Amino acid sequence: MYKRQAKDLFQTLFTPNCDQFQLVRFLKNIGAGDKRVHVVDGEIYGGYIRQSTTGSWVHNITSGAKGVPATVTTREKEIVLNTVSYFQERGVFTLGYDFLQDDDGQWILSEINAGNIGGYDRLEKLSGQPVISRLVDWLVSSCKQKKFLKKV
Repeated sequence: MYKRQAKDLFQTLFTPNCDQFQLVRFLKNIGAGDKRVHVVDGEIYGGYIRQSTTGSWVHNITSGAKGVPATVTTREKEIVLNTVSYFQERGVFTLGYDFLQDDDGQWILSEINAGNIGGYDRLEKLSGQPVISRLVDWLVSSCKQKKFLKKV
């Protein structure tokens, strides 16, 4: 049975003009949630873990997940430091770095969301830090500097 399924899959994958596929490795620790790290203009505001409350592998808050406080590790800070300038050079200053737990329990980069990143209020609530006022201060300062009007 599996040979037949594999054969059908490969025939589909290698058929001219077929739809695109993205194949990814399954992470056995997907139930741990995903960690969102908020970064504004190169500064890490903090992070939290989103965990499904339904047992789903989807950990979005809009899908019923809960937020849990989390620290940003040295390794995650290094990842931000090594990638953030790429976005800043292109005029993108608000980023949401998402991490998933690898099979060995290490948080690894899943994706970088750019632009309109939600969850600042959640980060403020979970961290107890003045995240919203810090973001607003940055926005006002950036507008005064006309930071958003730079040609890319």
